[in-house]
Amino acid sequence: MPYFFYLACIISIGITIAVIVGYIRILRKNRDQLKDKVIGMLQEKEKLVVGGKEALVQSKIYKRFYIISLQSAEKMPDAYEWQELSEEINRCFPQFTNNLMLLHQFSDIELKVTLLVKCGFLPKDIAYLTMRSKESVTSIRRRLTQKVLKTNPPTPKEWDDFVNSL
Repeated sequence: MPYFFYLACIISIGITIAVIVGYIRILRKNRDQLKDKVIGMLQEKEKLVVGGKEALVQSKIYKRFYIISLQSAEKMPDAYEWQELSEEINRCFPQFTNNLMLLHQFSDIELKVTLLVKCGFLPKDIAYLTMRSKESVTSIRRRLTQKVLKTNPPTPKEWDDFVNSL
């Protein structure tokens, strides 16, 4: 009797192992399919981001801010132009400002700095466009990194990277 009992146990273990191996194969196949899907989605997102950035740079309002940043315009952007820039960014990067507002209640200057970061302006240009010092702009970016991303010690580049990832 013990012989048959051991034989039955061995057969049962063998069947269990075969079932587990089958499940492992299915999981690997599903993992590979999911991986391919995620890679495809990331590639699509990258195309959209590149397309969004290109569309933004080609827009009239971006060009207006760019000309001002070269210090070759007679007047600084007014409230209407800031609103137009925000709308253009949202057109090129859907829900950009809405997603930002979910993270933090931005002051006017914090939002302006963030919009200009998204446009790819350098800190010296952001300082000129917002009529602040370069140090003030750096401080704003550092503070936003600390408030929103909760990193310590905060760096302005972390904020720029985060904004550009949205």
